[in-house]
Amino acid sequence: MYEKVNDGLKKKYLKTIKENLIEFEKYSLECPENFIVRKNLIKAELYRIENKINEAFKYFEKAIEAAEIYSQIHLKAIANRLLSNIYKKINQERVSKLLKNEEEEALIQWGVSIKNHSNSTINFSKAINLDTLTKAAEAIVKEQKLPNLLKSLLYILY
Repeated sequence: MYEKVNDGLKKKYLKTIKENLIEFEKYSLECPENFIVRKNLIKAELYRIENKINEAFKYFEKAIEAAEIYSQIHLKAIANRLLSNIYKKINQERVSKLLKNEEEEALIQWGVSIKNHSNSTINFSKAINLDTLTKAAEAIVKEQKLPNLLKSLLYILY
């Protein structure tokens, strides 16, 4: 999303990310079990945006490890997806596929239904697919006001 906007919005987004990172760093000190994974994801994405790939790798790995420790399976899936995208972008297909498999395993463990390439569904306890989850996450990031967020999420789901 960041790469697709104009320079003015990029500046605004970068400022927001840095402000949020400061808040999440505070929160993660007080309650690491709830906030350390999120802090590491924000930090990793910030490094990715700034093209500091080695630092981004380090913080995505930290996010994955903390997500496993604190049983935050959904955040583990997100971290694996983002890390997979970086490896794919630098033509490391094997690593990207391994991370994609870890992402899918985490989502399945979390109870999400995943559509594979042949469009058949692996059914589990929740009837939501990966694209819906991604669109919902993007809507949450974009919307600042609750009524707009609810409208966006309802549009995605129906």
